[in-house]
Amino acid sequence: MASVLTGDERSGVLIVDDDADVTALLAAKLGSTGRAVTVAHTALEAEHRLKEHPPALILLDLVLPDIDGRRLLSKWKGLPETASIPVLVLSAWASGPVRQECLSLGADACFSKPLELEALAREVEKRLRPGEGSPAGFERDLSTGLPNRAGFLKLFRRAELLLPGPQRVISVALMEVDTLAVIRASQGDGAAEDILAWAAKAVGRAIQPMGVLTRWEGDRLAALFPSVATDTAILTLERALGA
Repeated sequence: MASVLTGDERSGVLIVDDDADVTALLAAKLGSTGRAVTVAHTALEAEHRLKEHPPALILLDLVLPDIDGRRLLSKWKGLPETASIPVLVLSAWASGPVRQECLSLGADACFSKPLELEALAREVEKRLRPGEGSPAGFERDLSTGLPNRAGFLKLFRRAELLLPGPQRVISVALMEVDTLAVIRASQGDGAAEDILAWAAKAVGRAIQPMGVLTRWEGDRLAALFPSVATDTAILTLERALGA
């Protein structure tokens, strides 16, 4: 059975990019604060680095010589042992439909090439600010304050353990705030994230104490209802969304 890594078992930043000039620039910038930085130029090398030295954060280029970076992203975000590691996508394609696809696959942020190093460095610091030794920092979405996908999985497993087997009922609802795509295109990510945070706070409060709202990926939210039948969960959500 694969073990789930906690914050205190991770350290540093893993850069996955086949461009040696880019990795050298990023390593110099991010390593200037004393943080450990490791580099992988292929997906295969990245997998080895991930097992040898689990990072606190990953910078991932989409164009790799041996695989599409989106496949790596999807794989890592789908595995319990790596789902909670923040992944920042770097690519000349990191805008429009590709950006939305990466966010839907679980990317925590996307940066277009040529990179704005200062903005990227600030994002890295923000993502790691809760403390590389703090597991809770990896289980919460910074923009909305909601549990992220890793937090959802932890809550779901806890519900499975606590609820009696034969009578176990766990309802889950996935919701996509599709209007945010238009807002992102017209007003920028900052405005969209502010709106999502406001809406998430209102809905999350409305479904308590029966349910817990989480940020699944990108503009998708997931509501978890332990010991709540599907019909009741749907009714609770409809009331919360209509409030």
